[in-house]
Amino acid sequence: MEIKEIINLLNKEKDILSGEVKLRQNRIDEINVTVSSLEKIYNELTVICGTCNGKGEVKKRSCAEDEGTYYPCNSCNGTGKINAV
Repeated sequence: MEIKEIINLLNKEKDILSGEVKLRQNRIDEINVTVSSLEKIYNELTVICGTCNGKGEVKKRSCAEDEGTYYPCNSCNGTGKINAV
């Protein structure tokens, strides 16, 4: 094999590897965007109190006929939010 053929093969290999690097970087960028989106959704979901659904108060009734009285939520201390984990 001549040196010129070897150089051509090496250049082709370099081009192939360069294309693979670009594809991998694009995939990494896509994954980073997905992770950022999921982190944002997770943070939004964990901030709202699950007991009062973000209202800060819960309705307590003594019986079925009772209209009920609203009290501050014990889980979030009436803020409607909990600390994100």
